[in-house]
Amino acid sequence: MAGGDAEGVYSFSLVSPQTLDYCYVEHGEGYRTTCARLEKQQ
Repeated sequence: MAGGDAEGVYSFSLVSPQTLDYCYVEHGEGYRTTCARLEKQQ
């Protein structure tokens, strides 16, 4: 799944039923990129 707004783009990927990877990428002069893995706790 992916989405975006005026500042950047989000992307999500379901790795397993308990794990989701996501990234956020901004564009422009002061850009930033952030990625993380979220795991559901039992």
